[in-house]
Amino acid sequence: MNAGADALSRLDTLTRDQCKALLSKAMYKRRDFRDSNVFLLDLLLICRQQDSNQELIEIKQKQPTCTGTVAMAETELTTYQNKIWIPGSIRQQLLHWYHQNLQHAGMQCMIKTISLHFDWQGFRKDIKTFVKTCDSCQRAKITGIGHAGHGIIPETKSLHDKQPWSQVRIDCMGEFPIKVKQTGTNRILMHKLRTLTCVDAGTNCCKLAVMTDTPNAAYVA
Repeated sequence: MNAGADALSRLDTLTRDQCKALLSKAMYKRRDFRDSNVFLLDLLLICRQQDSNQELIEIKQKQPTCTGTVAMAETELTTYQNKIWIPGSIRQQLLHWYHQNLQHAGMQCMIKTISLHFDWQGFRKDIKTFVKTCDSCQRAKITGIGHAGHGIIPETKSLHDKQPWSQVRIDCMGEFPIKVKQTGTNRILMHKLRTLTCVDAGTNCCKLAVMTDTPNAAYVA
């Protein structure tokens, strides 16, 4: 059971028009783009990169029915397949931002998310290459290169008739360095996070507890 996905699925959904309005507002506002949670490409930047772009000129000549324009936040952007066309000079920035903020999402998740608003020729190929060459994904995910078959949880069919939490699996995670801004002083404080995980063997439901001390057998017990 993916508790995070289950929780997100219960949130209120937005209409397509609401999503477009929020995207336009978020992209147009001038913000501190050192914050990775803020979308790093504004509409004015995309518009400037589109101007006199040779690739876009060729697309308009060869596929005139696939391109168009859309007015957003006092700019006029070129679209491809009714989505904002992203020039090659800023595609890697866009892919990196989405991949980081989607918590190193896989190819299909990246395609579905980015294609809500953006498109270009070779869109799927670029995303596939980006995900497959992400160093963190290849090192940590069981689907990474050289990791196939490792970290797979054994089947638990024999436990499906058990009462929930009658059999659990315990493990420790961390340390994870966490940066926290101190209220009032704006000082950046470093904390080390350690967690205890408890997974129900029958349902795969997971609970986490923060550990305040170095983990050992006596502390965990």
